[in-house]
Amino acid sequence: MKLSRRDLLAGVLLTTSNHLTPHLQTALAQPQQASQRGCVLAARNDGSTLASSCSGRLKYQSIRLEWVVSDPAQRRLLELSISQTHELAMSEMNIAATINVHNDEMTGPNAFAQKSNNLAEDGEVLLGRRFIRERILEGRGSDISILAVIAHEMAHILQLKRGICDALICGGGVRDVELHADFLAGFCLGRMNVSFDTGRAVELTNAWARLGDKFFGNCNHHGTADQRLSCLLAGFNLSQSGDSFETSIIAGREHVLNFGRCGITCGN
Repeated sequence: MKLSRRDLLAGVLLTTSNHLTPHLQTALAQPQQASQRGCVLAARNDGSTLASSCSGRLKYQSIRLEWVVSDPAQRRLLELSISQTHELAMSEMNIAATINVHNDEMTGPNAFAQKSNNLAEDGEVLLGRRFIRERILEGRGSDISILAVIAHEMAHILQLKRGICDALICGGGVRDVELHADFLAGFCLGRMNVSFDTGRAVELTNAWARLGDKFFGNCNHHGTADQRLSCLLAGFNLSQSGDSFETSIIAGREHVLNFGRCGITCGN
């Protein structure tokens, strides 16, 4: 019996999550983030990000991809995958956005989405040089977690364009904004023409679980590992039903509400 990529990814995500939940909830290492404005991928180890995470701009130094991935063949494959993900996300979400690489060597690996100065664009995604390098090493050359992050950050640009950030922010906290972006990222992954073998599915599961945190009551809490995996998987499964991306925006909001309100109040 041949498993579909939906069955394979869903099975590995659920199995891995169920077996690792106690561990994931206690001691997951968090990627660090620069103290800058923009929609960010994960909170710092100490939970210190700006509560207003969907506003302002990140100043960055543009770095060519060849400075990040030295192997020409691997770099060409990564560039192709990024390009395909970029085009699909723009088409599905009906947004115009660019992707750049920024210097995160000193601030810690992370990725950002922010508004663009270009009036013809809705925003831009910034992938950290260190972030790309570490994801490639952790995935033993696989790029699936990088593609998922691109889809997540593109979802933030959609949220900014539609004004969804303001509707999702709970008491000033960003958890629901992040989980909603996870759901939309999962939907995009399901629409991508990529192969999900067991190795890729496990890599994606582990990478996404590491983005979870336990900063409960903190304005910068992005959601637990289980919550982030749940949203990614739910979005992926919805994509296989034939529903439109517009449907996923609403369904993602409803899925996030299943986790209850964040129960915090952040100052301005």
